[in-house]
Amino acid sequence: MEFLIIQYELIYNDLSIRENKYSFILLISFLEFIGRFSDLFFYLIFDINRIRDGEITWLISVDILSRIAFSNLILKSKIYNHHILSIILTITSLCSMSAGAFIIMKDTELSNWPYFISLAIKFVVLSLEDVINKLLLTDKFLLPQSLMFLRGLFNSVIFVIFILLIYFMKLMDFSLNINDSKSNIFIQISLIIIYTFFAFLRSFSVIKIIDIFSPQHVSFINVIFYLFRLLNFRISSNDSITLIITDSLCLFIIAFSILVFNEILIIKTCGLDENTKNGFLEREKKEKDDIILSLNESIEPDKNI
Repeated sequence: MEFLIIQYELIYNDLSIRENKYSFILLISFLEFIGRFSDLFFYLIFDINRIRDGEITWLISVDILSRIAFSNLILKSKIYNHHILSIILTITSLCSMSAGAFIIMKDTELSNWPYFISLAIKFVVLSLEDVINKLLLTDKFLLPQSLMFLRGLFNSVIFVIFILLIYFMKLMDFSLNINDSKSNIFIQISLIIIYTFFAFLRSFSVIKIIDIFSPQHVSFINVIFYLFRLLNFRISSNDSITLIITDSLCLFIIAFSILVFNEILIIKTCGLDENTKNGFLEREKKEKDDIILSLNESIEPDKNI
């Protein structure tokens, strides 16, 4: 008696996209660690003072451009006309803000080129991490809370190893100040707990934004944060009104360019709206209407019969 063996082939059975999941999580954990502790690495390597906050705000453009580049390379996102306009506006504002910052910088700050490089690397690393996070959330089917837990677990191991290396190499002083009162210690611990809680909320919100939208949407939040940071610094430093207006205008232009890039704002001129989501939907609707119209004309009875 012969049995008929029927084999069914799944339409989609490629499970390879689930592979290397933990390798990617380890990678983003290293990127997160490098990005968050970049200032510490800088102080351990270089004995140089950091640059004032207001003179490094223009480096936020490095974050924006890095996200665009990594999304194009890793996520295979396409670049259309409205994206090109956004990139041009960002680069133009970057040049203007950097020129203004270099003009009023002190000589000691101008010679501090390693700090500029470390900050640029920090923005590039964090941008790469967010793009890989998007890959894990979409292609690897990870939930935001699972991604945060696993990344935190890996980061904890990396942090412990790093602290042990610093301790045994005696790169930092780990002695405690026992002269502090109990109330002062309690306040410090409370502030650490509060900061940790809000840092958790911020990180989870960023991952949710990446999961629902894209890594580029995080850029808008970063620009708004740096705008308030810049205004606070310029006003407290008694900088000129011209410089405050110029830098603020540049950051507003960058924020506008991000909204255009993410299609939150759509410019309906010069063909800038053709390859947006709304443009695709309008063309699809028009094609459907044309098909329905042609079908109606083909089945309409000939009145001459």
